[in-house]
Amino acid sequence: MDVALIATLAKVMPTLIVGDDDQALYAFRNASPEAIRDLARADDFERFDLPFCTRCTEVVVAATHTVIHRAQSAGLLEERLDKPYECYTPSKQEDSQRYPNIIHAHCSTHTSRAPYVSRYIEHAIRHIPVEDIQTSHAEKIPTVLIIGPNPFLSQVESHLREHFSNVVVSPRNLPELDSLYAYGVLANDPDSNLAWRILLQLLQPPGWEAAVSQGLLRGEGLRTLLDPGFLGEHLRIAQLLLRENDGAELSSEERDDLAAALGVVQDNLDERLHPTPPDAEEIDESEPIIMLTSLMGSKGLQAEHVFVIGVNEGHFPRNASAITNEEVCQLLVALTRTRKCCTIVSTGRFAADWVGESRFIEWLGPHLQTIQIDRTFFN
Repeated sequence: MDVALIATLAKVMPTLIVGDDDQALYAFRNASPEAIRDLARADDFERFDLPFCTRCTEVVVAATHTVIHRAQSAGLLEERLDKPYECYTPSKQEDSQRYPNIIHAHCSTHTSRAPYVSRYIEHAIRHIPVEDIQTSHAEKIPTVLIIGPNPFLSQVESHLREHFSNVVVSPRNLPELDSLYAYGVLANDPDSNLAWRILLQLLQPPGWEAAVSQGLLRGEGLRTLLDPGFLGEHLRIAQLLLRENDGAELSSEERDDLAAALGVVQDNLDERLHPTPPDAEEIDESEPIIMLTSLMGSKGLQAEHVFVIGVNEGHFPRNASAITNEEVCQLLVALTRTRKCCTIVSTGRFAADWVGESRFIEWLGPHLQTIQIDRTFFN
């Protein structure tokens, strides 16, 4: 309907349409890049390219071209509009020389006892030049933008809030998957498919995809298909949340369990349950502005320093043998949020699971400077 409306208006008035099929992220909302592609190829429209990028450094622009080439070699982005994309060196030459590579920080592990992803990002933020922090405040943009899938994102957020004052979550990221919302629903409706589906997506216990598929195909409730131990544990957490909301005083052990389930330490539990409204927060001009957002939510944002986290097989992309056009576009969008330094963060182990290297790391290989993050690094 949107496309038809634009086509109708264009018949009777001068029309300018701006779009980029490399940033097509909303297929799940029935949006299609074919609309802008059809218009660009139509005889009754004249096409104007905007070839110069004044945001990104030379290495990010080069990496973008590499990702597109690798994706097309794999049979993806087949109908993509070919377009010029060049770094505008008059304004980006100094930054390009200062940051000639994309950093690949490979963490040996990320667990509650050894949260190396969170600790590395904290370490990197503390080494950001003061002038970059000042620029971000002056231009009212984030100093640091952290992009990635849950549960990586929520765990990094929890850690950074313990060490920095200007930590915000992009508003467009808030309505997405939230364990607190899921437990709140379960407290009142233990059979809620939506709540169980959110927890499955966030926690990904063994066999979760089979349970979801079976529920969809047979029309069965997820609660009847899940492991009793998994059910019992998360219904217990939901009851703890219900009791807390009703004003009951939880024991220290119960508060620990509730905090762990929500991805925070006990000291930050009250803020997680009852967050301070954004308008009430004061910005410390001396500290970096740190924003966290999902891969989808990063579109339209920019920052001096960008960290793309959770770049592991099974997380981003979900399946190396079945990478989607949408995931390629998510990678392109995430990379090109960068004004100065871009860092890709992966891990060898996440919680109790060993996770494989993302195919995207291979794609970006020629542009990466890899550093190993382990106990030795922090020592």
